[in-house]
Amino acid sequence: GDSDCDSTERISTINHRLQNMGNTSAKGTVERGAATVKATVQRGAARATAIVQRGAARATAIVEKGAFRLRAVGFERGAVKIDIKNNCGMILVVVLLICGYEDPSGNIRFLLEATAAGTKISLLIFAAVLILAISAASFYYLMGIEMNSPQISVGTYHTDNFDQNSTCQVRFPPNTFNEPPKVIVAFNNIAASNDANLRLNSIIERITTDGFTLKIKTWADSTVWSAGITWIAIPSNLGKVNRRDFSFRDKNLPTSGERAYNKNVSMDFDPEQHYLHGAAISRLDFDNSTNIRLKVSTDYQQDDRSLGFSASTWNNTKGARNGASYFIFKAQEEYIQSGYHSFKFNYSQKESMRHTVRFNSVFKTVPNAVVMLSYIDIVKGDHTRVSAKVENVAREGMDIKVRQWDSSRNLHRIDVTWIAVASH
Repeated sequence: GDSDCDSTERISTINHRLQNMGNTSAKGTVERGAATVKATVQRGAARATAIVQRGAARATAIVEKGAFRLRAVGFERGAVKIDIKNNCGMILVVVLLICGYEDPSGNIRFLLEATAAGTKISLLIFAAVLILAISAASFYYLMGIEMNSPQISVGTYHTDNFDQNSTCQVRFPPNTFNEPPKVIVAFNNIAASNDANLRLNSIIERITTDGFTLKIKTWADSTVWSAGITWIAIPSNLGKVNRRDFSFRDKNLPTSGERAYNKNVSMDFDPEQHYLHGAAISRLDFDNSTNIRLKVSTDYQQDDRSLGFSASTWNNTKGARNGASYFIFKAQEEYIQSGYHSFKFNYSQKESMRHTVRFNSVFKTVPNAVVMLSYIDIVKGDHTRVSAKVENVAREGMDIKVRQWDSSRNLHRIDVTWIAVASH
């Protein structure tokens, strides 16, 4: 709500100081032994007038029709923020003084005394010095920027003309993280030849607060024409992200039929908290003589307070070492939402399929949204070409489009996991 300011005590303090100083003189218009200093903010935004008269001081601040607004929003995700609409330095100074803003460093108090004593500091210089003098943390609060708030950063990377390896430097938006986050990556686009086995891997290196190095590679005789990656970065205290590699050639698994890799994830889960979770494919190594089949998923059991991660293939598919990334973090629908959708092509000649997502609740701002492959069933024969992306992202929802192109018409089923993140 709006801050409630009591100016009486501040005015009394100014009166007392000026009485001890005796009559003072301020640069400006002197009439009958008194000085008047006026500062006017144009365009009807606000008006503040400080009048020194007969050795006493009187300060008034007028806020007109909400043009200047000081709003303190109480604890919101562990951080207090102050939003200031229609930012105006001079009015901010006067309002802070009259509200009795506590300044541990003494900057405001010093400037107040200097002004009242008749120095040549105008209100405009006064405001500029104040803004420069206050600490960086206070400045961020006053500008309406939350610090130490839980942030999630998401994005995509696409490379064409692939030649065995591709490397890029991913940069986070400025001031997103105070310490290196946890990062996972997964595929959203694959275009590879069926003349050899499908081999594709994504690698993360050198994570800092500014970004990380992303590598996409193939090996042996495999030919990859293009690849797309989705990445997710979260603070370590918000949840957990990780990658699991697994092999379907494990001696404990059958050589055909349903083969699954399962792993329970340990974490301090709050039984009263709702969690968002999911998984997506981050490494592929399949024989080109059989269909490519891989499903990765997560299952959160609230009663048991555990997260299960599962990867599986089936029928006669021959897979070596594959990998997947998973995530789980606390749900905050006003900022973060995620979901899952299945696209069943059923070997049809359709080039693409589209699905409209309606968010559970409307975001305050248009979110950044990304999508990842979490289930692929691709028939052998044609080259592998599959792409998933988001379109028409709005506060209320978005579209997800999955497609194949050129001569490839071999998709049976593609499932995707999506995440939408709005700025704080």
